[in-house]
Amino acid sequence: MNYLISAPSESSWRMDPSEFMASLLARWPNAKVLRIRNSTHFSHAWMIPTSRGILEGEFNQTESGVTVHGPFQECAAFAIWFRSLVPAERPLVFYDEGYNVHVNISTDTTAADLISAFRV
Repeated sequence: MNYLISAPSESSWRMDPSEFMASLLARWPNAKVLRIRNSTHFSHAWMIPTSRGILEGEFNQTESGVTVHGPFQECAAFAIWFRSLVPAERPLVFYDEGYNVHVNISTDTTAADLISAFRV
C-alpha cells in the first residue's frame, strides 16, 4: 500500500527537490536514487534497504510531499523524518492512498503514534 505525506490542503510552500534528495542521501547514504524526467508531479524516486525490507518512494515536486511504500514501520519512521525537514508552522498529514486513515504530523508526533493510529 502507498502512504502519502503532504500538506492537508493547498499550500504555497515548496521544498526544493535537490535539497530534499541531499537530505535523504545524508540520512541514508546507501539509498538508490533515480531522477524522474517524464513526470509532471514526481522529480525523484528512491529505494532504501532497511532491516525490515525495501522502502521505496517518490518526491512530489508540485505538492512538496512524498509517497512511500514498503514495511509500514519504515513508512511511519520516514514520515517523522520528513516532518523534520518541513518548517514547524507548515501542517503535514500522513495518510493511506484512499484517505481512509489520516494523521496530522506535528513536531511532537512519533512513529509509534502513527503506527497506533493505523491499527484502529
